[in-house]
Amino acid sequence: MKDFTTFVLTTLRRAGWAPLSVFIIHVIASEGFNAYDRYPSLDIPMHFIGGVVICYFFYTAMQAPHAEKFLGSHTRFSLFVLLSALTASATVLWEFAEWIADNYFGKHAQGSVTDTMGDMLMGLLGSLCVSLPACLKKKA
Repeated sequence: MKDFTTFVLTTLRRAGWAPLSVFIIHVIASEGFNAYDRYPSLDIPMHFIGGVVICYFFYTAMQAPHAEKFLGSHTRFSLFVLLSALTASATVLWEFAEWIADNYFGKHAQGSVTDTMGDMLMGLLGSLCVSLPACLKKKA
């Protein structure tokens, strides 16, 4: 249990700031400035940046003490697949949260299926900016 606690706390300390910062910026832009209604195209870079920071978070977790004990060792390819899958899962959960906000709290985060799919694509493209260099850097 101590190893797991060290793993989690180290990950949060090293990389928790990134997704938290983007989330805070999103909330301020959305709720404080109504920015997504004023500038609908702002949604695209925010989802891209979200993909970058969540992939960075997962990559940092994989470098934390005891990470190999909980996540296993990885080849370049398996690292790429894992980072992509974790980021894809995060984008799906984010879109579920938007759907819940729209349907139960009267928000208007999802414009259409096309908007939702575009948001997920932007998150995955953002993750490539982290996962590809990370995999290329990793020793074979």
